[in-house]
Amino acid sequence: MSDRDVRKAMRALRAKIDERWDVETLPFGKRNIPVRVRDDVWLYVPPKNNRLVAGMRGYDGDILNMTISSGNRGAAGRLLISPKGERLLCHKGHLGGNRTPVRMEDFLSEVEGHRLVEAEMEDLAVVANLDSPRVLSNVSHFVRECARIRTVADFEPAAARKARTGFNPGAKDPQERRSTRTQARHFDAATALKAATENLGWTVARRAMKVSPDLLVEKGKRSALFEVKPDGQLASFMTAIGELLTYSVDLRPDVRIVAARVPSAASRDLVIRALEEHDIRFCAIGDDGTVPPEGVKAALK
Repeated sequence: MSDRDVRKAMRALRAKIDERWDVETLPFGKRNIPVRVRDDVWLYVPPKNNRLVAGMRGYDGDILNMTISSGNRGAAGRLLISPKGERLLCHKGHLGGNRTPVRMEDFLSEVEGHRLVEAEMEDLAVVANLDSPRVLSNVSHFVRECARIRTVADFEPAAARKARTGFNPGAKDPQERRSTRTQARHFDAATALKAATENLGWTVARRAMKVSPDLLVEKGKRSALFEVKPDGQLASFMTAIGELLTYSVDLRPDVRIVAARVPSAASRDLVIRALEEHDIRFCAIGDDGTVPPEGVKAALK
């Protein structure tokens, strides 16, 4: 799908909104902008931009403000074609703005009523199927979900926000949380890794932290930080190394470990040198997603 196709799809969505929803003028900065309103939700699709802006009555500012792209992973919104040929308007999950930010993984684990899809090793929440007769109802529901999740983030006590567990495996099984295959594999590998460390006498950390690592365990005065990637692709190792280095600024672990499948022969030398350069250890995950206990024990020495 090209950006031209995205513009065409957004024009069609704008036409549906204009046809079915009432007009109301709302202040945006120093300007008044005509938006479309239905019940408690308002929507605005600028005529010349691939953007969707949305909010609710009584809510200060916009709730959703996303640029929509066909392939730009930096954009908050994505338009995808499903295997069934559906045009899916998707959101990557991060909510920023002037309010309490909501991280992608937190949003994707909390959003209800909207399935998750996987695109280019990235998990996205489906806002609506643009070809469905319920497209506007689904967009409205997604806006309300964003408002609910943001309100929880705004009013959750600061102490509760800071007191985090060191185990964050992601979504549960596909039936329970509609997780993607990647999420399910991540959950299984992280859970197996946690069990293996506990069998060695380590316990999951719970302390004030600004991040939510896959697994942070402690034993005596030592701590170990794991980043789980259930595949052996070079891109996954690059992401894991960056996450471990960033998380280490806040968590100060004694040991940093990437738990992943063995990298391919083409990238193995580069991965090994990158891990050694940053003093990061490796723990192998089997092709079937299992975590051999002896590998965990060796990585924690």
